[in-house]
Amino acid sequence: MAADWHEQLVSTRAALMRMARARLRNEDWAADAVGAVMLAALEQPPPFDEPGRVRAWLFGMLRHKLVDVLRDQAPQRLHHYGLSPDDPEAGVPLELLADPAHGPEHRVAGRRFLEDLAAALEQLPALHHRAFLLREVLGEDTEPSTELLGITPNHLSVCLHRARARLRQLLEAYAA
Repeated sequence: MAADWHEQLVSTRAALMRMARARLRNEDWAADAVGAVMLAALEQPPPFDEPGRVRAWLFGMLRHKLVDVLRDQAPQRLHHYGLSPDDPEAGVPLELLADPAHGPEHRVAGRRFLEDLAAALEQLPALHHRAFLLREVLGEDTEPSTELLGITPNHLSVCLHRARARLRQLLEAYAA
């Protein structure tokens, strides 16, 4: 049983890494997530040994771990995409920063918008907030987003529609 168990883990690791890389788009975070899943599986093996169930169990653990990683790494990913409210040049296209005709007022406006957006995002329901970040900020596709959130594609569309509508209302109120 132990040899079979380790063999199942080893044979599933590559598929787990592919999924983690696709979802996180960061090699280090993917390796950490898969390592945590493997460690948890070694510490507490499942009570069943059918290969299909073991594989599904491991992928289920990885999906939960990916949500944790995305939640923990969101500030770093926002900064990576140039959306950090702490960055004075965030939200300003690079061509505008290089153009001397566009001065510091553009940088301030970009930073102010990001601060308003961050405040508005905090007012959204948790599911709408996560859906908006996954799809609009982090650029995840529909399938990975629905898997990470545990919802259907239709539910994701409704969440995004409601999030955008509420953000539009909040940002208009901030601008007034």
